[in-house]
Amino acid sequence: MTKLIGGKDRSDYRAMSTQGLIEEAKYYPSVELCIALAERLDDKQRKLEGYHYDMAAERHGSDY
Repeated sequence: MTKLIGGKDRSDYRAMSTQGLIEEAKYYPSVELCIALAERLDDKQRKLEGYHYDMAAERHGSDY
């Protein structure tokens, strides 16, 4: 694993809080940070879609 001096790798970013990632993006943007943010966004989107389907099923009285 290669690490830039003063930089973080993707594993470091994955371990950070969402607020920490936002602050990092404001002041120290990098490719690895962009990838970690995209992964976080994808995960949140999948959870939101799952919630949407759960709510739709509940409204229609279905147990998916």
